[in-house]
Amino acid sequence: MLNRFLLGLGWGLLALGFCLGADKDPDKKIKTPPLAPELAAKIAVFPNLVSILRDESFRVELKLSDSQNKDLDKELSKVDFPFWQARDNTKPEVSKKKAECFDYLDLALARVLTVPQKRRADGILIQVVGWPALVIPQVGDKVGIKSPQRKQIQAIVDAERINKKESPLSSESQAKIKRILTEGQFRALTQLTGATFDFSKVVFRPCLAPAIGEKEEWVNSKPLKRSDMEGKVVVLHFWAFG
Repeated sequence: MLNRFLLGLGWGLLALGFCLGADKDPDKKIKTPPLAPELAAKIAVFPNLVSILRDESFRVELKLSDSQNKDLDKELSKVDFPFWQARDNTKPEVSKKKAECFDYLDLALARVLTVPQKRRADGILIQVVGWPALVIPQVGDKVGIKSPQRKQIQAIVDAERINKKESPLSSESQAKIKRILTEGQFRALTQLTGATFDFSKVVFRPCLAPAIGEKEEWVNSKPLKRSDMEGKVVVLHFWAFG
């Protein structure tokens, strides 16, 4: 009798525990709060910005000197690894660090480039990103975009990005944003954008893979360096023993 009672009690506790935990889905992802529009815009723009800065035709367009090319490569290397590490992470604190990469690089460009070169670089960035770039203060401020206008532009971008995240904005959305700008702001935007830049040959590389460190042993291959694998599809299998 006692055994039956204990068995029944055990099943009862098990059922109770199941019921209490029934609404807890172990696979349910915790929703993270949306990023501030300015942060989200910087993160979205950063891969295009870095890719353009690496491009040889861009550097020829800006007439960069040898020393400027070296300084630019040095500054790019400082944001390469942090952005590589954080590229697929959507945690708010990590996203903030990704946005900080944009801020750092924007200040670095002001140090490396002359004022006319920086203005041209900003114009080319707007060309590749489009209207959403106006949400970023470093870009929108040069056109005179005010905070309420930024919010209106972001609302139009968000409404369209629900269905197509990476596609260019529709002509209807572009027309809506254009109507938000004053005549003076639109003239300033046109002047900042400048002559059309040819993006057809630009290779988009948001960040370079980190260099492979010294390994104790390579199996079925000679020791490889990142420079050996550029432009190739390479599969590396890493074996780790704890």
